[in-house]
Amino acid sequence: LSQKKIMHFFRIEKQIDQTERSQLSQEESRKHRRRSCSLTVKKRRRKLLPMVPSEDPEQRFAQMGTLASALTALGIKYSDDLTYVPGMAPRSANRSKFEKGGMQVLSKEDLETLELCRAMYRRGECPPLVVVFDPLEGYTVEADGPIKDLTFIAEYTGDVDYLKNRENDDCDSIMTLLLSEDPSKTLVICPDKYGNISRFISGINNHNRFGKKKQNCKCVRYSVNGECRVLLVATRDIAKGERLYYDYNGYEHDYTVEADGPIKDLTFIAEYTGDVDYLKNRENDDCDSIMTLLLSEDPSKTLVICPDKYGYISRFISGINNHNRFGKKKQNCKCVRYSVNGECRVLLVATRDISKGERLYYD
Repeated sequence: LSQKKIMHFFRIEKQIDQTERSQLSQEESRKHRRRSCSLTVKKRRRKLLPMVPSEDPEQRFAQMGTLASALTALGIKYSDDLTYVPGMAPRSANRSKFEKGGMQVLSKEDLETLELCRAMYRRGECPPLVVVFDPLEGYTVEADGPIKDLTFIAEYTGDVDYLKNRENDDCDSIMTLLLSEDPSKTLVICPDKYGNISRFISGINNHNRFGKKKQNCKCVRYSVNGECRVLLVATRDIAKGERLYYDYNGYEHDYTVEADGPIKDLTFIAEYTGDVDYLKNRENDDCDSIMTLLLSEDPSKTLVICPDKYGYISRFISGINNHNRFGKKKQNCKCVRYSVNGECRVLLVATRDISKGERLYYD
């Protein structure tokens, strides 16, 4: 694509000369830094970092060209904003106050970073990313330059709709926007007609150590001026040539188990079942519910239970991190490995009284 077509495709604002642009960027950065300074001593908080575009304009145009080609191939129009289409969810439905359990508010400093990056996008100053087609994975996104930890990458954009309208949708990139106590009010972002580069960043299962090692960015939902927004942020330093992966294991997409009546402490709930295999055979497995059965001194003999083909209700009970007080408070059952007639078995047992309607969580 020619530079003129790329500028038209992304609706890039009229270009200014390099010196003026450099001065403007420096002025905005200084302004951003001054606002974030404080004379009072506060607990240090990790802040979002603005993206650092490639210095060479030709390289930036080449990067944007790969995105334009990918969007065009899928018939998607570029949009860096959430879109509200008649017949779908209205903008008035997108209110963070409807989020179940509340939603974190984007701080003033991080909001300034977000607005700075949006202004850079409008000038054609994008993060150093390219869209690459992979025969196995489809369209993917790779870093075309180094990206620092906590750098803002993109906002997840597309049509906003109610989840109930999209339950049978074949779009593979639907993202939760608002998780409401009332399921009929839960909102999702659907980048099948409008979207940006976030549409092509690969989701990964970080419930196994190989997926967790690959993950280098995350989707975070924030309340911005009372509305829900989803931001993609780097979770570690990303090297040039590295593919971008974010965690898709949002608990709202999982099957869960709830008590339909009271359950007493120490009640046996279920045995963890499934195919028994050696861990070495499952190290690259994408099943998110693999359970250790036998932990051997010889790693090659360690066994796991894999409920991907055979299983029981234990497959759907949610795991939780009990290393923080919120997780520990939620936990109400545990997996215990026992020797039964000389064989290893895993039993799920209640760790306290569980009330009707309460969701089950194990450590």
